[in-house]
Amino acid sequence: MHQSDGLESLPTVEAEEPAPRTLLLRVRGELDIANVAELHTVLDDELGEGEFSRIVVDLSRVTLVDTAALRTLQDLRRCCRLQNMQLVLVGTANPAVHRPLRLTGLLPLFDTRLTVQAAMRGHTSSSPDTASRLRVGQLPSRIDAR
Repeated sequence: MHQSDGLESLPTVEAEEPAPRTLLLRVRGELDIANVAELHTVLDDELGEGEFSRIVVDLSRVTLVDTAALRTLQDLRRCCRLQNMQLVLVGTANPAVHRPLRLTGLLPLFDTRLTVQAAMRGHTSSSPDTASRLRVGQLPSRIDAR
């Protein structure tokens, strides 16, 4: 569990493995340039330590999404595609998340579910190639909308 350096005692990003080969990231608060580095750090740590076939990102408690966060989500999408992992976003009905994803045209590019439980039911059993494992922070920062 990673905590923000601010006065707030609640973590900004929590990572857990609720099922085999599934990484669940629960993100809360503002996902902006000031704290997107924490998300990168958690992703890099978790992807470096475990072999996952699915990443579920719960954004239901996010209050703000800026361009740095959108870029990070797009980089994560690209990373998952390269490693043959399933990426599922939860909480995209949340207006703070839905609006920026819709306005930028990114929303249809993501597999989205209403709840974490629904995301957990949609498991695929692909096996990532650990030899070609990439870190999210090493991906190009240019957004590729394909």
